Amino acid sequence: MGAVCWRTGALQPYSSRGPNGRGELKPDVVGPSAVSNGIYGASSDCQTGFAGTSAATPHVAGLVALLKQRHPGHGVGQLTALVRRLADDLGAPGGDTDYGVGLVRSWSDPPQVYDSSASRGADGVATVSARVSSPSQSEYRWEYGSTPALGNSTGTAFFVGNPEPSGGAVEPLRASHRLDFASTGTVYARLVAKNAFGTTLGPTELVPGSTDRRSRHCGPDSHPPRRPRSGRPPRRTG
Repeated sequence: MGAVCWRTGALQPYSSRGPNGRGELKPDVVGPSAVSNGIYGASSDCQTGFAGTSAATPHVAGLVALLKQRHPGHGVGQLTALVRRLADDLGAPGGDTDYGVGLVRSWSDPPQVYDSSASRGADGVATVSARVSSPSQSEYRWEYGSTPALGNSTGTAFFVGNPEPSGGAVEPLRASHRLDFASTGTVYARLVAKNAFGTTLGPTELVPGSTDRRSRHCGPDSHPPRRPRSGRPPRRTG
């Protein structure tokens, strides 16, 4: 059992690391640490509150109890497989000796948004992209605009997560979109994902302004503005 900071997901220095003496991949999973509770008080960072693997382990135990209630016929092996399948992969892709197969979570969590990015293509159009995962059916949209206040939104798209932790793992969705937005200036955008358990706002991405003033938003026959003529009369020769 390993422990990560509940706020950042960073591995705690006291977290258990593998492999074990038999060369098996350990830890199996990691749980949140430095959390608030009635005995240790409120947590404001990665060190205060109830910390240690002693804090992470009850989160896993509680998840197993909920899974057992939902699937009373499941044995230890099946419950272990469900816990591992629901975990969010952290660290190196796949299982590793720091995070195991990842951070435990339940099927009633809100979506997660990560790996967001933004760029502007040669045609001047801004493209934004992010990965979104959810244990249940979810929807998402991009909000964007020429200021941090955004103000525009794409249509809502839907995707099916893993509503019942009984099948194979569902890969995170790569949500990419070309913003048909007539602006050669800076563009701001963020992904908003929602399911029955909450709404998650992704980080606001910034697309630098285009240096090509002849983008398709200006029309195919547009030209750079002419330089103003000076007030001096033309110089005569001859």
